[in-house]
Amino acid sequence: MKLQVIYEDETLLVIYKLAGLAVQTARIGETDAVSQLKNYLAGKRDAGDGATEAVRKPSGSKRNAAVKTGGNRCGAAAKAGSPQPPYLGIVHRLDQPVEGLLVFGKTKKAAAELTAQLSRGDLNKAYYAVVAGCPETEEGTLRDFLTKDAGERAARVSETGEAAALQQMPGRQAGEAAALQQMPEGAGGKRSFKGAALHQNREGAREAVLHYRVLEKISTPEPVTLLDIHIETGRFHQIRAQLSHAGLPILGDRKYGTEESNGLSRTLGAQNTALCAYELSFRHPTTGKRMGFAEAPRGEIFSLFASLKGASG
Repeated sequence: MKLQVIYEDETLLVIYKLAGLAVQTARIGETDAVSQLKNYLAGKRDAGDGATEAVRKPSGSKRNAAVKTGGNRCGAAAKAGSPQPPYLGIVHRLDQPVEGLLVFGKTKKAAAELTAQLSRGDLNKAYYAVVAGCPETEEGTLRDFLTKDAGERAARVSETGEAAALQQMPGRQAGEAAALQQMPEGAGGKRSFKGAALHQNREGAREAVLHYRVLEKISTPEPVTLLDIHIETGRFHQIRAQLSHAGLPILGDRKYGTEESNGLSRTLGAQNTALCAYELSFRHPTTGKRMGFAEAPRGEIFSLFASLKGASG
């Protein structure tokens, strides 16, 4: 398994994670992104190349540094008497079957600053998703309340989330509940609630907000759509769960797919979840300069679309 280093300096790393690789795993003998990157950094340090100038490639280019490793131990640093493994701070994650861009902090200070940006909305991501079916509108917003099923490691949409949250807002719930009932339904028959920010209800369901835009539609022979997605909230499995609930399951997604979408995924050869974090932007944790990265998806399923043809593979 390879990792592709997109950008590196003394404080951070930006990589492209291929589908099928976990960011971090507790499974014995299974490699992950963190162990691969620590091996990569340890190898540079041991070679006397620990403080190199920034390495960057043009956006969308396939030429980049490839990282190959073995298991979860950190190369030479795991040997007795050798230096401690390099520090690598996880800022955000991608699900194992999902591909795309990730940033890591190489110092605790950088990781903390990037994490703070994520919390306040300064670290932004955009995604491509290939879904079964077509939304009712070319652009739209999905607002749901999600609960996490720890046993199944899955997110579930709470059907009573909006009403339960409104019940906790004295003096406002009657008017806003009435307004909610009058709102038009969006994709999948879900109402788009645009009232005051509601973050969590008494059942522990948390608000999830997703914006989508249709980029391209094809028939294979069943309808398949390429969506451009931006999220306001970073909930567990948010995109996968919300799109599935809206009747637009992502191809290749075994956890949230339907019998029909799973069959279509097999027909089209979608082996991994057809979701790609193709764009990433944030402020450099030291200089404060705005940085942006964009990469073409690698999964073959994306090459079905003319707008991305020739970019993947």
